[in-house]
Amino acid sequence: MKHPLLVLASKEQLHDDALRRALNPAKVAAATAPNKPRKLSDGGGLYLLVTPKRKDGKPVKRWRYKYRINGREGLYTLGVMPEIGLADARRIHRAARWLVKRGIHPTHYVREEIARQEAERSRHSKNEFSVVCERWLERDSAKLAASSLYQRQRELRNDVLPTLSARPITSIRKDELTWLLRKIQSRAPEVARNVRQYLVGIFDYAQDAGSVSGSPVPGPKILKPRNQKPHAALQLERVGEFLCAVNAAGCNPQTRIAIHLLLLTAVRKQELIAAKWDEFDMDKAEWIIPETRMKMREPHWVPLSTQAIKLLQELSQYSMGVLLFPNVRNPLKPMAGRSLNAFLGRLGYLEQVKPHGFRAMFSTYFNGVGWNPDVIEKCLAHRSKDTIRRVYNRAEYAQQRREMLQWWADFVDAQIKDRETVIIGMVGKEYK
Repeated sequence: MKHPLLVLASKEQLHDDALRRALNPAKVAAATAPNKPRKLSDGGGLYLLVTPKRKDGKPVKRWRYKYRINGREGLYTLGVMPEIGLADARRIHRAARWLVKRGIHPTHYVREEIARQEAERSRHSKNEFSVVCERWLERDSAKLAASSLYQRQRELRNDVLPTLSARPITSIRKDELTWLLRKIQSRAPEVARNVRQYLVGIFDYAQDAGSVSGSPVPGPKILKPRNQKPHAALQLERVGEFLCAVNAAGCNPQTRIAIHLLLLTAVRKQELIAAKWDEFDMDKAEWIIPETRMKMREPHWVPLSTQAIKLLQELSQYSMGVLLFPNVRNPLKPMAGRSLNAFLGRLGYLEQVKPHGFRAMFSTYFNGVGWNPDVIEKCLAHRSKDTIRRVYNRAEYAQQRREMLQWWADFVDAQIKDRETVIIGMVGKEYK
């Protein structure tokens, strides 16, 4: 086991200090104590205690650190030569001094850290469910969006680990998991379905690793079937009415622009509200969303229509930090995900359209007028369900995607102008 204070020194990057050191490797190697114990100081309270020769003729050399916390003297033994040489002794000493400055006794820290490591080894040796769960999460973390990983961690932490955490994975029975899943279902049916899928993944991973011989996870039929409704989406002929209502709502400009951009770019809500200015190239009229923020963990290229560019230029007058849509309370964080839904609710449209429904409107329009489905799916950042086709069809359709998003923006503009013409006509009749 690596010395806990060497680990701490590395973790906190305690690579050097301003102390004047008195020892060197030659002095340490030559140090003797023929008759009585002898101290060789190195600086900062660190010293080498050399005691008289043992039966084998060699002196015993112990590293010690003398310190004070709240006026009370303390003494910590770092280790014995040659297991702990001069270089390691100094690294341990730096970590010990770092602890003392924070009022922590090095001895207490080391004792607790050793106990923690032993408990961790014991957990691993028992093949506890929580350990296998952690390994499964770690394996899949690289291919998951941060939001998806957080959701897995949260749902497992809240609904599974309190019951199964310390259990050896081999002891978990099918009837227990059935009971657990039905208990979760009574409160949150969608979470129960998610948890079942996580359990399938965890036990498949454990089986591949040789930790279990089979999976006790019950089949999907033990849960009630999903009664999932598609995201509410407006009929295309109501787009102009809706956007005119947004423009007339008197909301802050960022909210209005976010609604328009969400519709024009066909991206997911979370991809837009967490967008950063350095992802955009106005000269090339493009936005590249990094893989870390994409559902499929692949970067997504979004060509920007002239209307989207105009909106971004307007937005730059209000959002001058890193984020396009900073949180009002903490500008370093993006706008809350529920903000746009709340605005649609105040506007009276939430039952008729959800932010995610904008993507359905986009797909409905282009599938209806006969555009290439592959181009539509690329614009929506969907991955083909046909594995073979996905492997062999690597076309990006850049030009077609640019034309498609510009066509869409022009269509939306036309709907707004048509609606404005209707409104002006109605107002004109009112005043005759």
